[in-house]
Amino acid sequence: MILTVTLNPAIDRTIIVDNFSMDQVNRIKHIRRDIGGKGLNVTKTINAMGGTSKALLVLGGENGAFIRDRAKADGLSIMAFEIEGNTRENIKIVDPLNHTFTDINEPGPVLNEETCKVLAETIANAISPRDWLVISGSSPQGIDTAFYETVFSHAEALGVKVIADVSGAQLEAFIKFKPWLIKPNIHELGELFGIKIEDSVSAIQYARQIIERGVSTVVVSMGEKGLLWVDAERAIVANAVKVPVKSTVGAGDAIVAGLTLGLSRGEAPETIIREAVAAATCVITTEGSLTGDLEKMSAYLKRVVVQKL
Repeated sequence: MILTVTLNPAIDRTIIVDNFSMDQVNRIKHIRRDIGGKGLNVTKTINAMGGTSKALLVLGGENGAFIRDRAKADGLSIMAFEIEGNTRENIKIVDPLNHTFTDINEPGPVLNEETCKVLAETIANAISPRDWLVISGSSPQGIDTAFYETVFSHAEALGVKVIADVSGAQLEAFIKFKPWLIKPNIHELGELFGIKIEDSVSAIQYARQIIERGVSTVVVSMGEKGLLWVDAERAIVANAVKVPVKSTVGAGDAIVAGLTLGLSRGEAPETIIREAVAAATCVITTEGSLTGDLEKMSAYLKRVVVQKL
C-alpha cells in the first residue's frame, strides 16, 4: 500500500486575474475551489495514474468537513484524523497574461501535545510491512522532532520505505531519520548547505553528500532544467517538457506520485523519472490543483529524454 500523510491539508482557492498588480484594484476573471495539501495531491495523482493510494488527512472545522466530503465524492480512499480548529484555506493568484503564480498560505491549526502523540500512533498503526509511506508538505504548529522520530522508528521496524517531500528545517531534521528518498527542488537543496546551486553538476555533488548520510535516493526538481535522480550507483536527468503553464500547484506532488508509484512497481529509475516528469506536465497544463489530464501522459512520455550524467 502507498499511504500518504498530509498533516496540514488545505482548501486551495485559485483566483485567475489578468495583469495582477500590487496596490491596485484587480478584477477576478475566474475562481475555483479545490481540495489540496501535498500528500492528498500525491494520492489523487497516483490513483489517476492507475495505482492505489490512501491519504491520511488531519482535518478540522468546516473546511475539514469540506475536504473530507469532497475527497469521498471523488472516490478517494482517506483516513480522517479529526482535530479541533479549522483546516486552513490557501489562496493561489494566477496571472495567465504575465505568467505569474502567487501563493498566500495560512499557517493552519495548532495541535496540542496529546493530539500529536495520538496522531503519531495513528500513522504508525496505519502502515504494514513493505508499504510505502509518503510524508509531504508543511507541519501544523505543535508537531516536533519527537513526533517524527516515533513515525520513522516504527516505519523502519516494519521495513516501510519513507519518501519525504518537505523543506527547510523540517527537511534537515528528516535527513537524520534517513528516509529512503527525498525530493527537494534545487533551491531547497542549496538551502541545506547555505549556498545557491545553479546546475546539475553541483546538485549531484551535494546530493551525494546527503546519500553519504544514509538517504538512499535524492531526486532534485530543477524546473526548466528537468528532474535529477541521484543514488549510490547513478546520476541521471530527465528533461522538462515545454508546454503552456496554467498552474504550478501540485506539480511537485505529481513528481512524488510518479516516483512512488514507479518504485512500488519495481520499475527502473530511468522509467520512473520519465513518468514523474510526464505526470507533472499533465498538472501544470491544468488550472487549480487538479491532477491534470492523465490521458495525455503517453504523449508527454515520448517527449521526455533521460540522460546519464
